[in-house]
Amino acid sequence: MKKICLLVIGCLVLWGCSKEDAHTESFDAAIQDYLDKTGDLCLDLKDWPADFDKYALQINKDKKLKALERLGLVTSRDVEIGQRNTFGKPTGDKETVKRYELTEKGRRYYREKEVQVIGSTETKKVMQGDICYGKKTFDKVVKWKGPMKLGDYQGAVVEYHFNIEGKPDWIATNEFKEAFPTIYCLVEEAGPKTLDRVVFLTGGGWGKKGLK
Repeated sequence: MKKICLLVIGCLVLWGCSKEDAHTESFDAAIQDYLDKTGDLCLDLKDWPADFDKYALQINKDKKLKALERLGLVTSRDVEIGQRNTFGKPTGDKETVKRYELTEKGRRYYREKEVQVIGSTETKKVMQGDICYGKKTFDKVVKWKGPMKLGDYQGAVVEYHFNIEGKPDWIATNEFKEAFPTIYCLVEEAGPKTLDRVVFLTGGGWGKKGLK
């Protein structure tokens, strides 16, 4: 049975001033710029090296990490570390965890980006990494609906096509397919993919300015 990949509608803040400004060309540069900044497709497996106790592996990432190890992207070993309580303070006890680390092959697909981390007292920017398997590249705007009233703003829903470039050979393996079925479906489905973007109109004219 053919699997169907579901793509979630997201929000993209663009800049514009009137309904007359809304046309295909007005969205092209903005969406292109957005994908240049945010188009990396990654596995959502962050923080390397990564330590997992047996319980965490069973409920979270055991199948995925084992598949990546068979593909040569990560390696694992048992290590003994100091236990910490729920507040992050050492308890004085020891525990054995499974530590996964990137191999030389895995580091070729490792990408870092700056993200904001919201703490109890402050928000700070940190570098966060992940294993990535390709990048979304803009193809064309297909159609849009609007502008329309969206809360306090004028907006439009823009539908566009994108392609995936830079796919590694391990993305097509059975090991990857079984561990990451949704990603496999998205990447291996032939032809351009479609996404919708909610585009807000504000002052300044359509363009790259204001993208997040």
